[in-house]
Amino acid sequence: MTNKTLGLMTALTALALACPAFAGETAEGTVGSTGIGSFKLIDATGTAREFNLVKKTTKYEPAEWRPATGDKISVAYTEITKGNDKVLRVDTVTLTKAGPETVLFTSPVEVVLTEVGKSGVRGKVGAEGKIVKFDRTRDTQLDPTGWVPAPGEKTKIEFQAKESTFAFGVTYVITKMSKITDAAPAAK
Repeated sequence: MTNKTLGLMTALTALALACPAFAGETAEGTVGSTGIGSFKLIDATGTAREFNLVKKTTKYEPAEWRPATGDKISVAYTEITKGNDKVLRVDTVTLTKAGPETVLFTSPVEVVLTEVGKSGVRGKVGAEGKIVKFDRTRDTQLDPTGWVPAPGEKTKIEFQAKESTFAFGVTYVITKMSKITDAAPAAK
């Protein structure tokens, strides 16, 4: 490495450390509202700030969750300049306490079906009964084989959570869907 290259690297490092556009900052608060690619965070003083999500770089903790109104969160962000405006770009957003609109669940999950179609199903998940959409593929296994799911039935869904292709959400793709039958009453 030449002295010129070393000097340039040192200068860039010093600039990155001194410039607020390169230094990460953090904030905590409650999500006041959400939009496509952004959310408003209300901190402890009541100040609302808009934070922008970046599809390729924003990290979510937990990975299957996305910010919803009422969630208490912690945000690591970078302030950048776009034209004449300063924008708060989210690097990492962490859920600290779920709000009323958030239901956290893992695979497999028990679901009461509310809608059934060729491309997917919707059903009630969790004690709150939040409606969640699950996508089906040609590879989705049904148990028992030949079973045709219908609204009102209970099912156990095994799925993979994937980042949505066109939005900032999560898509739940069914790998296996099993019918849950209530146990027959005991014989006397």
